[in-house]
Amino acid sequence: MLNKSGDALYVGKARNLKKRVVAYTQIGKLPERLRRMVAETAQLEVVTTNTEVEALLLEINLIKRLMRDTTCCCATTNPFPIS
Repeated sequence: MLNKSGDALYVGKARNLKKRVVAYTQIGKLPERLRRMVAETAQLEVVTTNTEVEALLLEINLIKRLMRDTTCCCATTNPFPIS
């Protein structure tokens, strides 16, 4: 999920992409932090992999590259903190 500036808001994987996207469109059922993330999302990029291991490695590498400042549990710059 990318914002209008092209910055990554979320990197993740899903076995069933349709279910994941439908879950994010049911705004009333989402916690506040996910509502804010979805509201800021301007673009959704999808990458298909051949295996689960490939998907996990891709996810880890994308998180390291795109979300370096926001993935640390101690980071104060996380725009969507858990609590």
